[in-house]
Amino acid sequence: MDSNANHFINIRSCAFAYADVDTINIEVDVTFNDHDVDIKDCKDFEKYKSESVFSGSSVRTIKLPDTFTAMPICMFSECENLREIINSDPYIDVNHISTNVTAIGRQAFDGCKSIINLYRYT
Repeated sequence: MDSNANHFINIRSCAFAYADVDTINIEVDVTFNDHDVDIKDCKDFEKYKSESVFSGSSVRTIKLPDTFTAMPICMFSECENLREIINSDPYIDVNHISTNVTAIGRQAFDGCKSIINLYRYT
C-alpha cells in the first residue's frame, strides 16, 4: 500500500519562488488554494488559487503528482533553467502534461527559456 495515498499538501502562492534548487520532487497529492489571492477579472478556475508557485526559481527538473487538475497563474514563470517536468505516473513521458490537467493559468510558462518541448499526454 502506498504510504502517501491519503496525504496531501496545499501549496500557497510563491511557495518555491526564487528557490535556488536543481530538482523538486513532489510525491504527494497537492492542492493550490490561497484564499488571500483575489485577482480581479480572472477565470473561475483561477479564483482563490495560488499564483507564481515556482516562479523565478532555478529548478531544472520538477516532478509533480498526477492528481491536480489546473496549473495556477504564473506557475513556472521566469524559471529560465526549467528543462523537464516529470509526472508521478511512470507511464507519462517527460514534458507531457497529464490529461487530468484541464486548465493552464495565464503566463504559466512565461519566460521558460530552457524547456524545449511541452506536450499534452494523449
